[in-house]
Amino acid sequence: RDLSPERLEFPDVDTDIPRDKRADAINYLLGKYGKENVSQIITFGEYKVKNTIKAVLSKYNCPIAEANKITKSLPDMVDGKAVTFDLLEDRHNNPDNYDSWEDIDLKTLDKAWEVLENVFNTYPQVYDALKHISGCYNNTGIHAGGVVICNKPISHHGQIMVGSETAVLPVLQFEMGDLDFFGFLKIDVLGLKTLDTIKYTMDLAHLGYDWYDSENYNDPDVYRMLRDGDTTDVFQMAKYSPTKMIADFNVNNIEGLCAVNAGNRPGPLEKDKTTNKSMVDLFIEHVKTNTPEDWGNKDVNEILKNTYGCLWYQENCIMLGRVMAGYSMGGADSRIRKVLGKKKVKMIPEIKNEFIYGKKSLFDADHNVIGISEEDSEY
Repeated sequence: RDLSPERLEFPDVDTDIPRDKRADAINYLLGKYGKENVSQIITFGEYKVKNTIKAVLSKYNCPIAEANKITKSLPDMVDGKAVTFDLLEDRHNNPDNYDSWEDIDLKTLDKAWEVLENVFNTYPQVYDALKHISGCYNNTGIHAGGVVICNKPISHHGQIMVGSETAVLPVLQFEMGDLDFFGFLKIDVLGLKTLDTIKYTMDLAHLGYDWYDSENYNDPDVYRMLRDGDTTDVFQMAKYSPTKMIADFNVNNIEGLCAVNAGNRPGPLEKDKTTNKSMVDLFIEHVKTNTPEDWGNKDVNEILKNTYGCLWYQENCIMLGRVMAGYSMGGADSRIRKVLGKKKVKMIPEIKNEFIYGKKSLFDADHNVIGISEEDSEY
C-alpha cells in the first residue's frame, strides 16, 4: 500500500518510542535534516456546544456545579454525527427534514434542545454565543506526535510559530489534515509511557534488544495467561472490553490478538439498531461454532476465511474491491480503504456508483451526488 505507484499521498509513518527518548529522536531529525527543515504541527480547538456554554456562563456568575450539570445532560454524538448547535436548531425549526432519522436519535436531539431552551430563558446571552461563535477557533495546541520533514526550509512554504512553551521545534501553522494538500511529509514521533515501562523491565531482567526483536509469538503460556484475564498493564489489552474479547475470541495465536486489537474500537463494538448485535458479537458467534460466514461466493469466502467471514481489516476492503468491482490495488486503496478509514461519508454515494455500476457520478454545485453518468469510472 505504501509503495503503490497509484498512491497519491505520502505513506503514514508512525514511530512509537519511549517518552524519555522522544527528545533524542527529535534531535536526531534536527541533525539529519536541519533545524529549518523540521517542525511540529499546530492543532486548533473549536468552540463547541458544551465549552461555549461554559465560557458564557462563567462570565455571568453561574455556579460551576450548575454549568457542569447542564453540559453533562447534552450529547456529544448522535448516530455517529457530532451534535452541533446548527444541528439542534435545525431539528427544532425544520422537523420534517429528519423523518428518516431513528426515533431514539430524534428524542435525544429534542431533549437536548429542551435543555438549551431552559438555559436561554435564564441566560439569553448563551443563545447569541452559540449562534455566532460556536464552530470558531478557541485555542491552539501542538499535535501529540506529528513532525513535518521538508527538503527545503519549511518557512519557505508556510507560516511557522516559534517560542511555544510546549513545542520542542518550531510549529507549522497547517493542521494535520491540510498537510497532504500542501505536499508535506508527516511522520508520528509519539512518546509512549508503555515503552518506558518495557525498557525499564528489560533492564531489570538484563534482557537486550535481541530478546525484544524476537519474532517467536508461539508461547502457549502467554496466550493462556491472556485468556485467564491476566492483562494488567498489557498495552491496549488491559481494559475490560479487550480482556473479555480475548476470552470470547479464544485467542491462542498472534492473529487472534490482532483481531482483538482491531475489534476493540467504536465501530466494531457499536450495536446494529435492527439486530442489536455488533460486528464483535458476530465474530464471537462464528468463533464459537468455528464456521465462517458463507457469502455464497468462493472468492469472497477465501478473502474472509481468516476472520470467520467477517469484514474485519482494511486489507479485507481492498481485496473485496479487487474481486467484486475490478478495482486495481491502488484504486481499491484510495476509493474504498481511504474513504472508509477517513470516514468520508459524503463520498459513499459516488463510490457506490463506481462499485456497483462502474460509472462516474453526476454532482450538483455543492458536489453532492445527484445521479449516475453514462461515462465509465476511471477506477
